[in-house]
Amino acid sequence: MNKLNNIEISLIQNKIDGNLSPGEEEIFDTLLKKSEEAQKYYFELLGVHSLLSEDSEKIKEIDITDHVFSRIVNNRLLYK
Repeated sequence: MNKLNNIEISLIQNKIDGNLSPGEEEIFDTLLKKSEEAQKYYFELLGVHSLLSEDSEKIKEIDITDHVFSRIVNNRLLYK
């Protein structure tokens, strides 16, 4: 089993992020077919990416605009 080099790791990470060109997609497909280590790394990252995506959907959106503006108005009133 060969250890992945930095270029291969970057290629796999960019695949997960959806940032590969058509030429890079071909290189990625070849890498995945030929390297068990690349397969392991890819599917491990894919799992982490999936978990992070699920968790991010659970986070409520926060709008602090009203809070910030009320603090600004209150501070102006105090310093007049």
